[in-house]
Amino acid sequence: MRRVRFGGPALPPWWLIAWNTLPLHRGRTCVFGALVALLALLGTAWQLRGFGPNAIWYLQDWSWPPITAQLRELATVTAAPWTPIGVGRPAIEPFLSPVYLLTSLLPSLGLPSLICRTLVYAMALLTLDFAIVASALSLGTSRLTAIALGLIAQFGPVILNKVAAGHTYYLIALAALALSTAIVLQRNLSQSLRLVAAGCLCGIAIVQIQLYVVGLLAIAVAMLALRRASSSARIAAFVASLSLSLPFIIALHSAPVAKLLPPLRTTTPWIANNSAPLSLGIIQLGYSPGYVRSALIGIAAWLPLSAMWALVALALYGAFVARKRTIAKVLFAAWCLTTFIVLGVNGPLNLGIRYIFAHLLLASAFRELYHFAGVAWLCELLLVALALRTLPRRGATVIAATALFSIVAIWHSKDFNGVIAARTVPRSVIARMHAIRRAKGDWRFILVPAEWPIGPIGASYGGVDPLAYPVGLHPSANQYRLHGPAERAVAFARAGDLRRARAWFSAAGIGAIVPEPGLSMVDVDRFAPPRHIPHWLATRIGLIGGAMQGPSIVSTCVLCAYARLPRVGSPFEWRGGGAFLPTSSLMTPCHPLRGLPHPRAGDPSHRWVAADQWRWLDSRLSFLRPSALLTWSSAPLRLAGCKGALLRIAIVHGSVMIDGRSVHIKNGFGIIALPPGDHVLLPIHGLVAIESLRHTPQSQHFAAKGSSARLGFDWRKGEGTGWVGPQTHWVVLKTRYSSGWHIVLSRGRVLQHLMVSNFANGWRISLRHRARITVWYAPESTIKLFQRLGLALWAFVAFGTLILFIQHGAAQLRRTS
Repeated sequence: MRRVRFGGPALPPWWLIAWNTLPLHRGRTCVFGALVALLALLGTAWQLRGFGPNAIWYLQDWSWPPITAQLRELATVTAAPWTPIGVGRPAIEPFLSPVYLLTSLLPSLGLPSLICRTLVYAMALLTLDFAIVASALSLGTSRLTAIALGLIAQFGPVILNKVAAGHTYYLIALAALALSTAIVLQRNLSQSLRLVAAGCLCGIAIVQIQLYVVGLLAIAVAMLALRRASSSARIAAFVASLSLSLPFIIALHSAPVAKLLPPLRTTTPWIANNSAPLSLGIIQLGYSPGYVRSALIGIAAWLPLSAMWALVALALYGAFVARKRTIAKVLFAAWCLTTFIVLGVNGPLNLGIRYIFAHLLLASAFRELYHFAGVAWLCELLLVALALRTLPRRGATVIAATALFSIVAIWHSKDFNGVIAARTVPRSVIARMHAIRRAKGDWRFILVPAEWPIGPIGASYGGVDPLAYPVGLHPSANQYRLHGPAERAVAFARAGDLRRARAWFSAAGIGAIVPEPGLSMVDVDRFAPPRHIPHWLATRIGLIGGAMQGPSIVSTCVLCAYARLPRVGSPFEWRGGGAFLPTSSLMTPCHPLRGLPHPRAGDPSHRWVAADQWRWLDSRLSFLRPSALLTWSSAPLRLAGCKGALLRIAIVHGSVMIDGRSVHIKNGFGIIALPPGDHVLLPIHGLVAIESLRHTPQSQHFAAKGSSARLGFDWRKGEGTGWVGPQTHWVVLKTRYSSGWHIVLSRGRVLQHLMVSNFANGWRISLRHRARITVWYAPESTIKLFQRLGLALWAFVAFGTLILFIQHGAAQLRRTS
């Protein structure tokens, strides 16, 4: 490492940055910085002492892959313009961040996943502690008080929640925001340098979208406050903060928002579950998994809770009596706004939050309201620093130290009373994952339980499966909500219909099923608790969460060539063949049914509601559109039909009567024609779902005929290639349909691009000779170009800022030497 000499002992460049950031007597900066770093690292060791290689903490919320080979692919997955997860979709956040590069670089050095994870956490917590200490010193507190506040920030309940939940990127983004705040508050730096440095750190926060938005607002406020910053500095800060988001803008432009959002849409129950109770949200508690609540068991909970309320009182005191009025007003406004967002529907922003999530589809990307708690926690501590500045130094130090020791008590239990109880991933599962990595082909694999959240059998908490990352050329099909053929395949496997399950696994391009013993699906956030769940339905829900029967290996592919495809009117009738063409013929010019209520979320135990949130209950429900209606109540449904009106009915349990007559439907799924006039549909002791049809389905019953072509798709490149012969008339890419997918033939013609198997991309082609095909995602090249451009711009500004920091620190050292 290059050293800078100033006529005395040589110091490495990172000490010069500390020299700039810690406003102390220059002769003591190095010693004090070393003390802060030592205490922060000791605190980190204390916090992570329970996270051994067998800890299942990563099963509770977000995940960190335990297999090092999967960790190497992490940057490729997170930055891919087309995400391979599930059955694929356009990525809403195809960012190529320096953080992603770091997490991919560590395993490439030969470090195991556990060591990489520990290093990332230590880096984030050390930076957070250092930033709070520097900010407190800038606000006028004593050194001991500043150290206490830094450790309080590191040991606070917000950080406990994020550490226990495995929110790795969140902690990095929060540390970046804290450090940018510390730099903006330094008066010994020029305003231009402060502004540009804050812009660079804001760019790092892009890995957590909620914090990134807050960071952009903070940069806007800093541009107004730092009036003497030069125009070039403002431009540089603007470029550094926004350059990494260029791919996001291109992604929004290349696909509709509805296709970019995850399959799990934000619903009223989700928002309510993610809204902290008023009495807890004010002190930054109330995170729905309840990690802090579990940690408080077995200790005198009143002690840390009293400390949290005391900090709130001090923050309010600091907001109104602080000498630095402008800083206090900005911090107080940010603290109130973010705390109100954390409260969600339980706070003063109730109506506004409900309206935004109901009418603005893009708001679903920000649905984790508790992610704003970190910003509220930082603002609260800085307001506390302003309050302690007005008190005698000895009294302020005693208050800060008391609060620190009270809050540290939350971390007394090594496993937080079972929250991170150890569980070894079975060797058979690890061996199977390594076998999948070595296997040829382009197919997906799926872990069982297939849908998240999952957790240990009998546990009340759950989260993402840490093994659900791609291995080699094989991406994972697991999701919070499965889509299309994957959803149907799992539903048939749960029902024990292995023949249909195998057919739909093949249609989804899933070639391997990996069961994970000891885990089950947890029904957290799946639905608002109904008033009544009958016994037969409770039994069914319990069976769904457990293991399912299914084939372990399915012969399939993702990029496939076929000589012909069958035409299927009702996908429920399809029995196999790899792929099919949906078809229908016009039956009636009038609207089939009138009087159907608008589908909406609600309680199906006492009225008809949208079936979309309940499709996982039975394989038949997965064949209905999201606009279908469902109930297990005895509420009648009045319909008005015209000539030729069609009604598709799924009867999961019980029976149904129309106009007082019992209706018999084979296999509980079928279509009936209604005569003109008004009708009354009445469910009888069961679960019924219906949807109206505009067309009558027709089918050609033959299986898809495959060709001998050998094709392959590489999800890491977003491209597939291969050779096909003249007998090939169809090329099918088994990923979610998008007009962004294109095909090129070395010879021959592409006749049509349409949806195959009700979800996939299919091209009808005409060949006379053997030809080479290439399939690629068109926005891929544009998005990757802007990824590299954005990263290059950010790196250019960040490197220049670092050089200026070092030069400024060296100049300061020369003056004081």
